[in-house]
Amino acid sequence: MNDKDYANFSIRQLASDPDFQRWVRQPSREDLLFWQVFLRDNPNRADEVAAARREVQQQFGLQAPGMLSAEKKQQMHDRLMEAIRQDKRRRIRRWAFSTAAAVLVLVLAGMAIFGLDGWGERPMVVHHTPYGQTEEIALPDGSQVVLNANSTLTYAQAWKKGADRQVWLKGEAHFTVAPKPATKAKFTVITDDLSVNVLGTIFNVYARETGTEVTLEEGKIKLELEKKPGQQSMIDMAPGEKVEYSAKTGRLKEEKANIQAESAWKEGVILFDGITLGQLGLIITETFGRPVEFQDSSMMQQLVTGAGPADDLKILLETAEKAFDVKVVEQDSLLIFKRN
Repeated sequence: MNDKDYANFSIRQLASDPDFQRWVRQPSREDLLFWQVFLRDNPNRADEVAAARREVQQQFGLQAPGMLSAEKKQQMHDRLMEAIRQDKRRRIRRWAFSTAAAVLVLVLAGMAIFGLDGWGERPMVVHHTPYGQTEEIALPDGSQVVLNANSTLTYAQAWKKGADRQVWLKGEAHFTVAPKPATKAKFTVITDDLSVNVLGTIFNVYARETGTEVTLEEGKIKLELEKKPGQQSMIDMAPGEKVEYSAKTGRLKEEKANIQAESAWKEGVILFDGITLGQLGLIITETFGRPVEFQDSSMMQQLVTGAGPADDLKILLETAEKAFDVKVVEQDSLLIFKRN
């Protein structure tokens, strides 16, 4: 699916596409996530996608979900706008209105396309943070999430009482999960590499292209590592432990965690606790969207220890220059680390 230019497909091309038809008829988790992101990034295509869905439903004799009336859409729009205004007055750090608007467009587009019972169950909500900004999110069950920069969190708009709770993460997030002792409903964070299963606890998840890292602060969690098709490996974690795993390479590392360093970003601080300069460059790229190069590869292995702001690239670079005796040169968007 990812290699198809759906943004330029006509309604007829969409309706005749096998992957699109599968999404309408029997969607997999990957299908749901793909089209959630597509609608978020291409809100102007919502009408065409809705029309193509109706064609597929008619072609295969499927019952189309009920459409929302204009009045109902306006009511939902007003409620969401009020929620955004309340969030801006509360505690969200450097909240970007454009991000809230993107979530709003996605929710309304999903409602219009799928009706109140979209995806066959409920509409999905997608939060995406821009570079250099974080967001605090209250989940439907009362659990709290701090989403780091350049990260995406997806979950159902409403959760059934007593049912297990699932969220999908790309990027980094810090979770404080509300326990459900009466129903023992599980809370699961799903990444490309593993699933984190909890009942009620505090933990940090970092899920990027290189793999997923999980750091447990309080409580107990169980990891389900994604291995070869049909294979899984289980790991029980205790507070103060950190697990790194990549499904692509099979690399697995378990160690004691520096809790303060692992979750400092949610307080607006990047702690360099014995990491390499190369790892710092990766953090800069992931947090601020600026590619980093080094004058020579040996610099990447230099160990660094210190701290800098997670929301101000200029000050962070000035701190790095003074602390690590390097010079950072900017060439357009590229940052080049050189020796002094």
